[in-house]
Amino acid sequence: MPIMTRPDDLAASAGRRLADVRKALGLSQRELAKAITVSSGSIGNWEAGERTPDITAMLRLRAKFGVTTDYIYAGSMIGLPGDIQAKILTIQSNRTA
Repeated sequence: MPIMTRPDDLAASAGRRLADVRKALGLSQRELAKAITVSSGSIGNWEAGERTPDITAMLRLRAKFGVTTDYIYAGSMIGLPGDIQAKILTIQSNRTA
């Protein structure tokens, strides 16, 4: 049986991964918001872990940039474009260094 994640844990981890993706893409919060047609405030709330990223917006992120919902919500890098994977790993490495 899979381990269930508390909603606030999901919001925080998904938000952190979304921020990593945005940085890997070289976009500001405003630029990402425009690209996936949400407000920059939504991006800020998601990245801060205050709210869980909206599935419809994450599907637009996938369509536009190839970022999988599996990565955003569960952390699985399977299926992510290689260049984005590499940049995310660098961002994560720098965060823990």
